[in-house]
Amino acid sequence: VEGLKFPDGLLVPVDIPRLTEKFRNIHPPVKLVIIDPIMAYLGGIDTNKDNEVRSALGSLRTMAQELDCAVIICRHYNKASKGKGGITAGGGSIAFTGAARSVIGTQRINKGSEWVRFWMTKSNLGPTDQSLQFKVERGHDRDELLRRGESFDEDMIFTSKIVWQKAQAIDEAEEPTTPEDGSKLAIAIAWREDAFRLDSERLVVELFRESEA
Repeated sequence: VEGLKFPDGLLVPVDIPRLTEKFRNIHPPVKLVIIDPIMAYLGGIDTNKDNEVRSALGSLRTMAQELDCAVIICRHYNKASKGKGGITAGGGSIAFTGAARSVIGTQRINKGSEWVRFWMTKSNLGPTDQSLQFKVERGHDRDELLRRGESFDEDMIFTSKIVWQKAQAIDEAEEPTTPEDGSKLAIAIAWREDAFRLDSERLVVELFRESEA
């Protein structure tokens, strides 16, 4: 932020009051603040401890309320999740998810695909049952059009664009992936389906004992 110096870099939560005051004097008013990635700005905070994370994020909530703006924080998936989403998939404490009003996950459909899945992991503001997918399409290249001798409107915008569509439409077009027969994952899935199909009222402890076997 111009005119605002942070010798040790911006730190959450200690520098948020100064940042809020700076934003308060900007016109037109600040309506969106993006911190990417949030882990880079949590100096001295143990990101695996719920109470420390909630305390740090509380400063961002206060800033959002005072400025009447939205705050977006970005974090990466943890290694254990392998990018499969879910409320516990992000790095650090689950408090990151708990403190947010909405959580959005993104992930490339599969290796080599140009489509990226975009879905709501959590939302206090609306439904989470509809996922979308998008891709970035290259826009017109002014130099390329000039080389080819093609005419174009001087007001033409030379930029890329984002194309959206429902996730199901792409899911149907993609080759489905299933565990190989005989693999540990396939055996586990088959056991789970049989266990709950045969008797939906079986005691949980019995299922755990069988699963360990």
